[in-house]
Amino acid sequence: MKLIYVFDAYCGWSHGFSPTLREVISRHPELAVEVVSGGGQAGLGAEDAAAFGAPGTRTAAEADFARAAGLGVDGFPTLLAVDGERTTALARGRATADDVERRLAAFSATRPS
Repeated sequence: MKLIYVFDAYCGWSHGFSPTLREVISRHPELAVEVVSGGGQAGLGAEDAAAFGAPGTRTAAEADFARAAGLGVDGFPTLLAVDGERTTALARGRATADDVERRLAAFSATRPS
C-alpha cells in the first residue's frame, strides 16, 4: 500500500494540510508516499507552468496534471491510499490526522485475503 498526495501549489488549503500530512507520514513510515502537483487554482494549467522557464517544466506539469486527473482528483488537497487496484480518498480538503487514520484503518480492513 502507498499514499498519494495530490496538491495545488496555488491553494492555501494544500499548504494548510502540510501538518496533517507530516503527522500521517510519521505514524506510517512503512508507507511510500507519492507527491503529485495536480494543478493551479482558477483553472491554471500546464501552459501556466511553462512560464517558469525551467527545462522540462511543461512536460512535468502536464504529466502531473494527467496523473491527478487519472486518479479522479477534482479538488485539492487530496490524499489517497492505493493498494494494488484499490484506491480510496483518505482526505479531500480539510482533515485531521485522526480522520485520516480512521479512514486508512477502514480501507486496510477491507483488504482482500
